Amino acid sequence: MPTSGQRRGLARASRTPAPLLNGCPGPPPPTLYGWSVSARDISQAGPGTLARRGFTNARRAVELIDEAGLRSHAAIVESLGGSADPDLALFGLIRILESTPEPEELLAQLDQDQDLRFRLATVLGASALGDHLARHPRDWELLQGPLEAPTPAAARALLLGVLDTAPVDPAHALRLAYRRAVLRLAARDLTGAAGMEEVGAELADLAGALLEGALILAREQNPEAAARCRIAVIGMGKCGGRELNYVSDVDVVFVAEPVEGTDEHRALRAATRLATETLALPSATDAEGTLLAGGRGAAPRGSQRPAGTYPGQSPRLLRAVGEDVGVPGPAEGSPARGRPRVGGPLRLRVGSHGVGGRGP
Repeated sequence: MPTSGQRRGLARASRTPAPLLNGCPGPPPPTLYGWSVSARDISQAGPGTLARRGFTNARRAVELIDEAGLRSHAAIVESLGGSADPDLALFGLIRILESTPEPEELLAQLDQDQDLRFRLATVLGASALGDHLARHPRDWELLQGPLEAPTPAAARALLLGVLDTAPVDPAHALRLAYRRAVLRLAARDLTGAAGMEEVGAELADLAGALLEGALILAREQNPEAAARCRIAVIGMGKCGGRELNYVSDVDVVFVAEPVEGTDEHRALRAATRLATETLALPSATDAEGTLLAGGRGAAPRGSQRPAGTYPGQSPRLLRAVGEDVGVPGPAEGSPARGRPRVGGPLRLRVGSHGVGGRGP
């Protein structure tokens, strides 16, 4: 049982704010009797000690710590114990150490860099991004140094830039770039360095950039279809309002018009093909998982067909000129990607949060 002095120390510790690391809250202080973890504690730690550090399956944690050689890395174990799920964080770190060809380098960096140690432990203990880090063990380097919020233009350039540098499989490179951007965002989010509004806006920017990259690839793979129509992607709901969260539905509407001299029916068939292939990239499942979730869409007035489109659903195309889009109010959207002039008429009807575009 703790002594009266230990209880008073715990009460003082509970009133002391967590330290700041580069402007974000640091790892919480150990919660049991105000104790701190020392190298001696870890070198002699048994299941009871780790259970008091927050590990649920303490016996298994002891085995993993011994197998990974973490007895001499007290600060790392302390950070893992301060995460939301210490067992998950420890297992995630073990997977990274087993995947990387240079585990000693990672352990050395974690010992020296308190920010990296806190960010990695927090991400591993509170998200599914441990799977990504196990597949790409060198991506722990993305959590080093200052993690600043990218501007919408920087987020767009980050994703679209890989299309020019990955000639073998640009689609996979685009999906991987998206995952890496989400990893850095999650590290800022989970450590308190980014607020809810900032996270929602950045997720929407990344979703828009991903869809733009997918549209670029669809046009390159279908040059004849691309030559027959102009097309824009309109973000609806939380996507258009830049209020996404990690599991939000991503609702979009495709707006298309024929190029001059092209039959409208053929142009809209071409646009349908481009829209379908655009949605296929974020909704496909590969080693990186499914990137964007889908919603139900919005039913236009006088029709049973959905006006909203999301990954995995057949695209809904709207004519850009002279058509009542039939979006039930209140509605909100922004011409997220594609041809800005094509999306302009719809933007005026459902609201705007900015225009981005690339391509003819």
